[in-house]
Amino acid sequence: MSQRLHSFLNRKGLGLMVLSLIIMQYLGGAPQQPRGLSNPDSDKPVTVAYGFNGYIGDMYSVPAALAAIFHENNVYGVLVDGSVDASKIAELKRLITKHVLEAPGHGCESAACVESRVFVEAAAFSVTYAGISEPLATLDVMQMLLEFDADWDFFVNLTPLDYPLASQEDIVQILAKMKGRSYCGVSDGTLPNHADGVFMKRWKSNYFDPSVLRLRDPKEHEKLQRMQQADPGLGIVMDDGLLNVFHAEAYGIFERSFCAHVLESKVTYRVIALLSRGWASSEQVLPMILMNQDEFKHCGFIMRGNNAASGPAWPMQEGGDETSFLNAAKDSGLLFYRKFAKVASIDPVTGDADALAAAYESEFYRTILRNSFGNATSEYAVGWKANMEIRTDAILDQCTQPGYRVLSSH
Repeated sequence: MSQRLHSFLNRKGLGLMVLSLIIMQYLGGAPQQPRGLSNPDSDKPVTVAYGFNGYIGDMYSVPAALAAIFHENNVYGVLVDGSVDASKIAELKRLITKHVLEAPGHGCESAACVESRVFVEAAAFSVTYAGISEPLATLDVMQMLLEFDADWDFFVNLTPLDYPLASQEDIVQILAKMKGRSYCGVSDGTLPNHADGVFMKRWKSNYFDPSVLRLRDPKEHEKLQRMQQADPGLGIVMDDGLLNVFHAEAYGIFERSFCAHVLESKVTYRVIALLSRGWASSEQVLPMILMNQDEFKHCGFIMRGNNAASGPAWPMQEGGDETSFLNAAKDSGLLFYRKFAKVASIDPVTGDADALAAAYESEFYRTILRNSFGNATSEYAVGWKANMEIRTDAILDQCTQPGYRVLSSH
């Protein structure tokens, strides 16, 4: 779906893009029926569809990250920049398989087994940081994973630089408690808020069509409703609740029935149309689709830290205090972390791919984590799981209370 959106955006303009997609839905171009609903009471093991999409400079960090979360029950989608040629796609596939087979405890003993659970493709377009192309790529990965295997419970979107803070077995045990809901938010216990301050300015940096956001005043039926300049002084109109703007974490845990709905929903078209000229769209598209529809259960929950804007920031200097780092990770209540120390300066386009992938695999703090959570009885692994149990119990207690509602007034 989003590849078509991007193509029409370039060739025909926003109005025809959205109109064409709506027509395609009725003519059969869009997915026609939900691919099954997740059953929160099912006894089958929780399975995860992990999606990676990012920039060409990060793609060789994927083998290390994917190997650390690989399990034969899961499925994995890697969407790299559209500029990457077929030879490098094949090279990345080879490296992913190699790193997975070298990792312990994932259930696959052959390259064919690994390759049956992983797809790697080049996108139909390039990804621009903070642009609409970033969430469009996420929608493409989501669609590919639904078509690849329709029997998973959660979609978790990651950047290539994200790395787990626990084993896949422990992560899945935590997710087993969280079935039947989607999770995105800005901090522990804090739900996505109506955009304000700097984020209010970001989503409307140029012009927007007011008909996407709100209904026309019936008293002005003879007056043409025109495109409006989106300057910082323009307030967000939420008088009729037609479409509320939310800003949250771009990465989350999304239940499968919601993912199938995203690719079919008319709300999705309107959200993309509204945000296509804004900044930081990746932090608004999925939260807005989720928060504007009542039928999908959800909770405020941040799953990853990035050592920058979202925090928390942990000291990472090679040869530093290893114990303090592990204690911070153990107590964080997070599933993933990114912004690790930089690896060897090898050019991702012209450099040796094997050496670059190996550099990410052997990076000091990734190695410390892997060695710690790889031992299920280690102080780190036991402590991380205990802290995550406490955090998820508190979150679920909050969002299962009668009357729990994310959509509050601005």
